[in-house]
Amino acid sequence: MTNIGRRNLKKKDCKVILIGDSHSRECEKKKSNYLGNSYEVTGYVNPSTGLEVITKSAKKENDHMTQKDVVIMCGGANNISKSESIKGLKYVTQFVRNRRNTNVIIMNAPHRFDLEESSCVNKVIKVFNRKLKRIIKGYNHTEVTDMSANGQHYTKHGLHMNKIGKGWLNRRGDTIDKLFANQKLASITLEWKGSSVNRNQPETTG
Repeated sequence: MTNIGRRNLKKKDCKVILIGDSHSRECEKKKSNYLGNSYEVTGYVNPSTGLEVITKSAKKENDHMTQKDVVIMCGGANNISKSESIKGLKYVTQFVRNRRNTNVIIMNAPHRFDLEESSCVNKVIKVFNRKLKRIIKGYNHTEVTDMSANGQHYTKHGLHMNKIGKGWLNRRGDTIDKLFANQKLASITLEWKGSSVNRNQPETTG
């Protein structure tokens, strides 16, 4: 089930849509707190799903996004755990190619702190993230942002980010600034207050 959360519901100049798995839960709330009043932030969370489902989230809304807007995508952990990382990268590539109408930020796959550093899964995560960045280099409307590599930013079980980690992630305005700089959208000014449950149906938060 996709959880849909919306913040800043008055008519805004720009939209930010967050689509992702359980790692992105409640991120739309925190992202809204750090973006200025010009932004409407909406989150679509699909717990325990892979990039095939995530990339199809909010299709109607994404079709109407413009070059003043941003789609933020968080996913890949499910594909990696199922040994489907190549398939996951294929869905990401298709999504980016089909979203030239707007700007896209992709969060890379997080390190698994619940596993050993030398585990097979963490090795695959490193390869997945390296290939992801290589793919995205060819698209000016897309940027990749790194998930935190600080173990203190994750819960005790080590799989998901905690409140501190999500706060750290949402304070990173540099990725959006860099994205708009690449697009040469001089008219866009990002105002940051901080630094520069059914699987097939959306779950609404907020």
